[in-house]
Amino acid sequence: MGVDADLTYQSERNLVRGRDPNLFYDPVTGYNLDPARFGRPNRAYGQVQWMESEGKAETMLLATSFTRRFRDNFQAGVTYTRTLRQKDNTTGFGIQANNQFDLEDEYSRSGDFQRDTIRANGIVNLPWAFSVSGSYFYGSGTYRNASLSGRPYGKPGTNRLNLGAPIVIPAAVLDRWDGPAVIETGAVWPRNALRGLPLHKVDLRVSRVITLGGDVRVTLLAEAFNVFNRPNWTISTQENNALFGRRTAGLYRTMQLGFRVLF
Repeated sequence: MGVDADLTYQSERNLVRGRDPNLFYDPVTGYNLDPARFGRPNRAYGQVQWMESEGKAETMLLATSFTRRFRDNFQAGVTYTRTLRQKDNTTGFGIQANNQFDLEDEYSRSGDFQRDTIRANGIVNLPWAFSVSGSYFYGSGTYRNASLSGRPYGKPGTNRLNLGAPIVIPAAVLDRWDGPAVIETGAVWPRNALRGLPLHKVDLRVSRVITLGGDVRVTLLAEAFNVFNRPNWTISTQENNALFGRRTAGLYRTMQLGFRVLF
């Protein structure tokens, strides 16, 4: 048996992020001028997806694990991870920044930030070449980027600027919302401020090895994912939608059969 605790810090620079350089800057708003009204610096092109290695990311994790090494046909392990810090200002190959002329303003909580995760797994070998393995996953909820359906100034990417009437965040969502309860006209809300719903998932596999002769073996597999059929809801991230922050669709149980031939 073994118990481990690790504190990991990682800082990355020169990560890829995208922007559209073919826009006119508006000193009045700090954003771009709407290309539909004012055109573009280079009229030969429309929206340009310019990739540059100017992004950065920072992560700090505390992971604790317990492992029972394989003995008496059984092994198991449990890992708990606490995310202390996870920030970035990258959007990969997209151009999702709120303001194409203020990309540093994007440096905030990462889109895959999840405060707490628990992973457990185990396997037991049974008579007649049977084995049963299972895993459990818990996540406290991934933070998502709330946005509006409209894009002011004709800019590309996600919009976190409210140019319409004040938006009131539903009371049922406030305990999972790290922004203002009312987003006033002209306000920009924080990036990745909406926490998703917790996830629980149990997967199970049963297998049996059959020897056909010599070195030829066939492994028969039966697998079930999300055994207890917990919906694990996805949520709406559109702030001007009546379902904002609420569950919209679920991921349900799936099963499959298979085999593997070794020779």
